[in-house]
Amino acid sequence: MTQTSILQRRLGIECVNLGISGNGKLYPENARVLAAADDVACYVIDPLMNCTKEMVDTLAIPFMRVLREAHPNVPIIMVEGQVQPQQKYDKHLREYNPVRSQIWKSKYDQLKKEGWKNLYFMTEGDFDGPNKEGTVDGAHLTDLGFWDYAMKIEPYIRKALKMKKK
Repeated sequence: MTQTSILQRRLGIECVNLGISGNGKLYPENARVLAAADDVACYVIDPLMNCTKEMVDTLAIPFMRVLREAHPNVPIIMVEGQVQPQQKYDKHLREYNPVRSQIWKSKYDQLKKEGWKNLYFMTEGDFDGPNKEGTVDGAHLTDLGFWDYAMKIEPYIRKALKMKKK
């Protein structure tokens, strides 16, 4: 019930989650692994929960350039960091997470100003969903959270791949 499985069934295409998880940072080595794939239709880059704001500021553009150089026409969707439920109670997260997301968005804006095509920005938002059951612990998604994620990103993937809306 992960978002990739849900999307694969709904879109009728193969979706691969490399499962980099806590190491899903914007390191050049990770970009090179992604860029080495031969048959890529679309990249979804969702690193913020594993990155510091300093990492986003210094590593995002070089990371994206590696992907673009390897696959100049492949759509790339940059996903904003999720709003964590504990931000309501944790002042550090409430202040830190939006700044990190703003830096990520500024990198998207910079690339768009440089003329990048096939680049999309998804505002991730709240994965607690309307019933507030989207995470196990405020960060890690439940099946319901994965469903909410899939429903939020599906229109972006459909647009990037020029697929008809459901």
